[in-house]
Amino acid sequence: MSWGHASSTDLLHWTHHPIALEYRKDASGIAEELIFSGTVVADTNNTSGFGTAASPPLVAIYTSAYVQNLTLPSGKNVSDGQQSQSIAYSLDDGLTWTTYDSQNPVIHFAPPQYLSADTTNNFRDPAVFWHAGRQHWVMVLALPNVHKLLIYTSSDLRSWTHVSEFGPANAISGQWECPGIFPLPVDGDTNNVKWVAQIGLNPGGPNIGSGTQYIVGSFDGITFTADPDSVYDAHGKPEGSVVIEDFESSTWKAMNWTATGDFVGKGPVPGGDTGNNQLDTFFDGDFLTGTISSPAFVINEAFINFRLGGGYYPHNPLTYGTADDKECALNLKVNGKVVRTATGQNDGTLAWQGWDVTSFIGQMAVIEVADFATEGWGHIILDEIVFSDSLAQKQKANWVDLGPDYYAAATFNGLPEYERIAVGWANNWIYAEDIPTDPWRSSSSIMRKYSLATINSKVALVQTPFSMDPLEQLPALYTQSWASLPEPKLNIPVTGKSLDVVLTFQIAPQQPISSAVSNTTSATKASATTLTTVPPGHPCNRDNCLRAFVHKDRYPDNGFCKTFTAAPATTGFPPYANACGKGPTQASRMSSACSCLYPTSTGSTEPTPSPVPGEPTIRFLVRSSKDSLQGTVIGYDASLQQVFVDRTNSGDISFSSIFPGTYYASLKPDEQGKVTLRVLLDWSSVEVFGGRGESVITAQIFPSDVNQSIFLLSDSNAFKDVSITIKNVTSSWSS
Repeated sequence: MSWGHASSTDLLHWTHHPIALEYRKDASGIAEELIFSGTVVADTNNTSGFGTAASPPLVAIYTSAYVQNLTLPSGKNVSDGQQSQSIAYSLDDGLTWTTYDSQNPVIHFAPPQYLSADTTNNFRDPAVFWHAGRQHWVMVLALPNVHKLLIYTSSDLRSWTHVSEFGPANAISGQWECPGIFPLPVDGDTNNVKWVAQIGLNPGGPNIGSGTQYIVGSFDGITFTADPDSVYDAHGKPEGSVVIEDFESSTWKAMNWTATGDFVGKGPVPGGDTGNNQLDTFFDGDFLTGTISSPAFVINEAFINFRLGGGYYPHNPLTYGTADDKECALNLKVNGKVVRTATGQNDGTLAWQGWDVTSFIGQMAVIEVADFATEGWGHIILDEIVFSDSLAQKQKANWVDLGPDYYAAATFNGLPEYERIAVGWANNWIYAEDIPTDPWRSSSSIMRKYSLATINSKVALVQTPFSMDPLEQLPALYTQSWASLPEPKLNIPVTGKSLDVVLTFQIAPQQPISSAVSNTTSATKASATTLTTVPPGHPCNRDNCLRAFVHKDRYPDNGFCKTFTAAPATTGFPPYANACGKGPTQASRMSSACSCLYPTSTGSTEPTPSPVPGEPTIRFLVRSSKDSLQGTVIGYDASLQQVFVDRTNSGDISFSSIFPGTYYASLKPDEQGKVTLRVLLDWSSVEVFGGRGESVITAQIFPSDVNQSIFLLSDSNAFKDVSITIKNVTSSWSS
């Protein structure tokens, strides 16, 4: 790995230059030092002494990743796999570089209190900047597996002192990488400046694989302190959980578990992430196959939770039990049939997952590890299977981008103090090596301007695309407005591969009405008639509660409603009922929602509730086939108040079973009830900026070259004053 070099005057058109810092080879041409990520700063005061006052240097600070045991020119010894921090300087605006060989690496090891075999090999990604208040340089480094940011200071960029650390905090189910901290005024007020810590996470992102989180706080030049409302309590197994299996025995037989195939005669392995045993089917390699099954047990709680990692090879009921079975999955079997299943995400980090097993309480069940995958990540890692009274929750975090493809984000140095321009890697490590591109492997995101704004009473990161004006042709290709959409499906008379689209609409005014609900038989459901807020003319509750009950592709147990009103007061609520709030209103909102799905006579003279025509969702289909059967969907769900990108049918998705997906970000209408979506469409990506930029989704797509049609779809009257503007975006590459 080496550092490439490109320069730009507008962050859109780039001039490529020779490699800046090339990896080092020994006399035989074999690599000995790779150049990992880092930072370049302009040492305008020549604190380093590498230049002069008249000709100050640029200084690069980077991670040296050594791939041989070496004694360096500085006399320091490094080992194969070690990561340390080095510097280089340039006196010609970055065209050529001189490494500081007499002293490199300038940070040899992690601090003594953190030094271990792991931190020797995982200690990287320096982000460096000048702190004007303290008049010193600041470096932020990642200890990826310890989930800490280490903060160093220096007066000359050559000698560094460790002064503080931050973390762990929020998302920690993968490695922390590519950190940075920077100041931003809140709502543009330079008298109210906060600092943002930006941290890459891989895996453990908001969806699958990689992601980038942020934490808002303060920084005094020495210590970063998070704001209390920017960090969240750690989630794990619910309180009161009862262990089904913790794998602390040394053999399957001692646990009364049964193995088949290559797993016969083996057992749990030591060295789990908690220091105890765990089940790991890797053993001698991914080529091993077979099953490992628990003894039969009675399901006596509503939920089974577990920590799971390993490969993503989902259970396939069509091939299960045949020679074509290639799954690597954890299955729950009742009466010999797989009724629940889960997989890892192609990573070795154990994350809490769980199943709602309410409908199987009292029945006998078996937990089965089925590993028939023999390719990369063809193994499963499992620990701590427990009974609980609720699902284990995913750790909450502040995500910079809620899509799958924004990682290793970094911001530019050398701009005015409060101007922060960022760029991310528009890819995801979970399928980065599989995407159907050649010879390139993904691209960068559009340059984004970061700011902080008060959104829903909380300080949040806001992103807007850097100016696209140099690439955009005027007038716009298409501009149209409708008081209401004239038909459910509109063919927009524009085609293109690279477009800048702004779509705005109003959410139709809401009005409160009373909805009749069925009889109740319990005090917990006594408030059966609730005052709900729904679109005009819609006689049913259209809030998140009902939405949770009717969203069948996510919640297949919506049949709960059929028995709810006749059930005892002690009946457990399904997990999706969390969308109905908490007691005492939860039960009444559930009654209201259920009455819309399964109305019964109540003796009321009011009309029987009827379903709302159409989902309250507007969809914008891009890079679509002419028949609209294939394309990428950018949409907004008014009932959930979420923007989403659906790439499940976007084009070529065959290269990875993990790639297809739908990605959501919360987005409330503004004070006038207006929603704004800006969509930057490129040949192989979509970047969606919702509202003021508080909700962003970036996703790669690989559509057929001929798919360039655009459609606007909605069969709901929940939207009015719809407006769309489409601009053509020309190529940033020289012809």
